Amino acid sequence: MVKPKFSVFDAVVYALKTVLDNFRLFFLTTLAYMGTTFVILLPFYLLLIPFFKALVNLNIFSAGQNITGPELIAQMREAILPLLYKFSPILILIFLIMIAAMLALMFGFIRLALTLHDTGSASVALLFSEVKKFPKILGAWFLYLLIVSIGLLLFVVPGLYISFRIMFFPYFIVDKNSTSIESLKQSWRITQGQMWPLFAVLMVIGLVSAVAGPFILFLGIPFAIMVMVYVYRKLLKSTPELMS
Repeated sequence: MVKPKFSVFDAVVYALKTVLDNFRLFFLTTLAYMGTTFVILLPFYLLLIPFFKALVNLNIFSAGQNITGPELIAQMREAILPLLYKFSPILILIFLIMIAAMLALMFGFIRLALTLHDTGSASVALLFSEVKKFPKILGAWFLYLLIVSIGLLLFVVPGLYISFRIMFFPYFIVDKNSTSIESLKQSWRITQGQMWPLFAVLMVIGLVSAVAGPFILFLGIPFAIMVMVYVYRKLLKSTPELMS
């Protein structure tokens, strides 16, 4: 049996202490993340207003109406389809931009956490430091989802196994500026023989997130990222060929 390369207990203690000691940093970073996300989502929500208005104007909301299922479907089709034809291209474009921006922010959060781990200090501005890498980020996420989806189709377990093995690809893109394919290969390399410790880490993260409840944005997410940063650094240190 391969010896674990990190202690789950130490990872949890480190993450809890770091989040509590730097609560102001994480609080402000989370506010910046939420505010930026709101601005990104706003055009998408505004474009949905005509769809809501069309649904409200359906006859099913009129007093005394007794609409059958087929009639309801026909009315909804008549109200919604013209709007879809009109707005679908711009909705798709805004949705893709939204996904790219939110992924870039998530990678920026990883940069902040790595910097805090390595130097003991970090700034909210790091949240926006990875925007320039968004083509690489999108490419890596597409490959990740494709590989994991294929694995899930093979009776679920292979998909879960693969997702565990390549989960650190964002950290290599941020930390080593790796390409999309390189990051997946590097994650596969450092997680070799570490399935059960990684499973335990994810279980703890899930438990803490559940306990955090409504405070998950301010406590659960920073905790999860700091745990993963700790584990990533430990796994990387035990794989010297990837240190440079």
